[in-house]
Amino acid sequence: MDERYCFQSSREFKVINKTMYIAVGLHRNNKKEVFRTLLAKNKSAAF
Repeated sequence: MDERYCFQSSREFKVINKTMYIAVGLHRNNKKEVFRTLLAKNKSAAF
């Protein structure tokens, strides 16, 4: 796992905490590529 972002979202007048996990790889030519993203309801989700 490369990055984890926590944010709040509103849905039907309720504030919901969510976490987005981003898996990033680095190629030999130093270019980054996003391999996978996951939007979870909490910080302890299985990636």
